[in-house]
Amino acid sequence: MGTNLAQNRPTKLLAGPVDDDGSTSAGSSDLESDSPRRTPAHKSESAGPEGAAALVYLMNVLNCAQEPPAHNKARSMRAMRAPQKFQRHLTGNQISPGGFDSFSPPPGLEAIAAPVGFSPPPGLSLPPGLSLPPAPPPGLAQETAEPVVGPFNPKAFHRELVAIFRELSQSANVAAAVRRVRSQKVPQSHQANEITDILTRASEECRGTHRRLFFAFTAGLAKGGTFENTEVLSGIKAFFADVYQDLCEEVPRLPSIVDAELVPTLREVFSVEMLDGSLPARFRVS
Repeated sequence: MGTNLAQNRPTKLLAGPVDDDGSTSAGSSDLESDSPRRTPAHKSESAGPEGAAALVYLMNVLNCAQEPPAHNKARSMRAMRAPQKFQRHLTGNQISPGGFDSFSPPPGLEAIAAPVGFSPPPGLSLPPGLSLPPAPPPGLAQETAEPVVGPFNPKAFHRELVAIFRELSQSANVAAAVRRVRSQKVPQSHQANEITDILTRASEECRGTHRRLFFAFTAGLAKGGTFENTEVLSGIKAFFADVYQDLCEEVPRLPSIVDAELVPTLREVFSVEMLDGSLPARFRVS
């Protein structure tokens, strides 16, 4: 009976070839379709953390690219606060830019006066506290005062004399040189000695052009009234009595220089009678 039941059981037809393990391809496909599809465990576990890490990295890169550095941000904030602070300062103190009307001089300079001849530009007025000096009366000439010189000092005068000779050799302006000596206020008691010194310096000059200028300068001191004529003649006499002989050893041409240059220049100022008394016999007219 059992055998009959086994025989009567319907046999299931195989839809496909039989694998070695006894399962059919159709059966395996049925099993696969019936069971839910699952991704292998090792694939799902490895893909999840790597993708999340990649997303976090990209977000950090984007944030760093868009956000400026901290020091630039602080600098820009300070740059924005500076004008705002200055604007609040101006608004709070009620400071408004203006012209000369809002100008006030520093303490102690309220009574300052403008220079002579100053006038404001057209369309502008003088600032407050600044006034023009009164104009001088018409016809009043402004005299130039001579420089104030202290007591006569021979050493200082000799330094000035060196500067006068240097300028005279460059400008050839005898009148200007005489004025400089006049400003020194040489006392009459020193004039004769200074004439002797000037003649000595002029005779030692080796350049003829400059030497003749120095001789003319000596005569100009007498002609212009800077030195007294009697003191000039006394200085000339002392030059020939005390200096001339020794100087001829240093300047062999000195006799011809005196005869051709010095004596004719002095005769332009002094008469023959006055000059002959101060000259050696060889240079006199009579």
